[in-house]
Amino acid sequence: MRGNKPFRRLLLINATLAGSLFLIMAVFRYGNLVKTSAALVILYSLPFLLFVVSIVVLPIIIWHSVRTDNFSNMEAWWWLSVPYSLAFPCSVFAFRMQQFGHALELFLFVYMMSLFCSFIWLMVVIYKLIISPEPIPVMGRHRTIMLTVVIISVFLLIALRAST
Repeated sequence: MRGNKPFRRLLLINATLAGSLFLIMAVFRYGNLVKTSAALVILYSLPFLLFVVSIVVLPIIIWHSVRTDNFSNMEAWWWLSVPYSLAFPCSVFAFRMQQFGHALELFLFVYMMSLFCSFIWLMVVIYKLIISPEPIPVMGRHRTIMLTVVIISVFLLIALRAST
């Protein structure tokens, strides 16, 4: 059984990614309420900096986890794609940003890439569970949670498309 350290690192960097995304959405939605220029610079630059740093550090942490902590490639693939595909629609819904599509194009592009990767991950897992000639892998609690989160992200996509 592997230790909790790689799991904590991945959870922390994904929480930073999601938190910075929520801060960016809050700045887009309520940034006009701040009147001082110094506060605006800090308010706008800090979430974007956190977002960029977490996007760059996430693959490095995942690569390190696969190399040293015996993470499977499927698990690494999940950690790379699914958390953002869940955080983006949640942040859009939380701040009612559906009408601000033009300001969110970069984030929407990253969302579409991560959602596509999540969908492919889901198809591979279904193939491995149903069609693969290999022995059926044990569907443990960990994999069940991962599969459920991907399915929730697909439903969030449907809700996001229906609300625009």
